[in-house]
Amino acid sequence: MLIMAIGAAVAIPLVILHKKSGSSNSQGPNSGEPQSTGATSGGNGSVVTTNNGSTFYFINNFGGEWAYDPKSPFALGGMAQSWSPRIGSEDWVWGTHIARGVNLG
Repeated sequence: MLIMAIGAAVAIPLVILHKKSGSSNSQGPNSGEPQSTGATSGGNGSVVTTNNGSTFYFINNFGGEWAYDPKSPFALGGMAQSWSPRIGSEDWVWGTHIARGVNLG
């Protein structure tokens, strides 16, 4: 949860700054407005389309992935970074996976 909060704290300002930097007709994370592909999962540099139709780039340089199933919005499947197990579908192994941070909830 802490990693997701940190990721959001980093990603949101990047998205806002990216939208203010202007636009272009080409596609890609460094070349203007995102072009949606209708994807429901992806990795670094992929385009995410929100429920209201706006789009943004998913930036995660640590190998993380996002996943969303419109038919089951609370389904499992995202991954915070490449060295962590996939949320809900891979088991956490104490002693193998490193626990970083503090969960106060």
